[in-house]
Amino acid sequence: MSVENLVARGSSRPRENIKTEQFFRCLADNLRVRILLLLIHEGEKSTEAIAAELDSTDSIVRRHMALLSKNQLVTFQQRGLSLCYNLNMDIPVWKQKVLKHTYKGNKALLDEVQQD
Repeated sequence: MSVENLVARGSSRPRENIKTEQFFRCLADNLRVRILLLLIHEGEKSTEAIAAELDSTDSIVRRHMALLSKNQLVTFQQRGLSLCYNLNMDIPVWKQKVLKHTYKGNKALLDEVQQD
């Protein structure tokens, strides 16, 4: 393996560590966690539907979705005028397991959403 593949530009840390750090940064925000749990539970959702279900605004959800998309945790498709997001199932298995355990351990967050 070459140094170019192992080390990120201008950094002495391996690229996978940067991806790992970004993954956990994505999970460090309550709204992003709730978005991911919602997508795990219900599947594909539009920005507007996510905002409505999580009692947020479209612009805030779009900002968070851009970060989740940039870090390849979600995928999206254009449907008419809306972007519809889904969980990216092509992420590494260990990340899938973290999300699965987060989902199992935090179903109360979804109950809060469904009661609103």
